[in-house]
Amino acid sequence: MTYLDKLRESAKKTAKPTQTNGHTPLQQQIRDLIAPLSPMQLNRPFTTEELRQQLEGKHRTRPASRDVAGALRQLGWTQKRCWKKSGLNRRFWYPPTPSENER
Repeated sequence: MTYLDKLRESAKKTAKPTQTNGHTPLQQQIRDLIAPLSPMQLNRPFTTEELRQQLEGKHRTRPASRDVAGALRQLGWTQKRCWKKSGLNRRFWYPPTPSENER
């Protein structure tokens, strides 16, 4: 057994298992996250960071913001940027209305 083979074997033993097996897609995680919310609770803007903190990443603890944004777009959410000082130029996401989901 060569030195490189020993290194590879050692790396396999110490490597952390990835979360790719059994990973729930972001779209499903978002659906599960908002399913128990009432219409009153959904009637407000959400930030990517706010949602990101409640989701599980595929390769890391939390998903990347761009992946969360992509999943929200695919689910029909709309984004609007707040240009006010108080909004800090952040993007706010609005869930689709029930009539948009029925289409």
